[in-house]
Amino acid sequence: MLSIRNNAPAAWRSTLMLVALLAVLLVGTAPHARAATTQGASISFRVQATTEGETLFVSGDAPELGSWDPAEAVPLGTTASSYPRWSTSVRLPVGTTVQYKYIKRSPTGTVTWESTPNRTLTVVQDSPGTYDSWNVSPAALTLRAEAR
Repeated sequence: MLSIRNNAPAAWRSTLMLVALLAVLLVGTAPHARAATTQGASISFRVQATTEGETLFVSGDAPELGSWDPAEAVPLGTTASSYPRWSTSVRLPVGTTVQYKYIKRSPTGTVTWESTPNRTLTVVQDSPGTYDSWNVSPAALTLRAEAR
């Protein structure tokens, strides 16, 4: 409990109590305000791509997708039983529209971008994720992603 000492002038005690009350209100509501503006959804990127020793990545205009920087792109994974299907999950803000492409990186570091137009998706509630094919012209998507 906050205590204002009796030796403070009466006029200052009221002001100090008001300041303390405002501080408590601001601290108490700040996490809720941040949560409302940063609500995100986990989006699954899935693509079918045949590779010859390359690694597959997804890159796009969102910071979560590396902001078109191949060095910051998000890697996709595959297994012997699921190849040539690759996948990864990325947390994106609900309500945003992003553009993205898949890229291949060779063992020597050579990057090959898809030659098709950028893919576009809008993240909304309850998304099943993407189902793409390497270098096949994309369609605009609206994804419904469950916020977690």
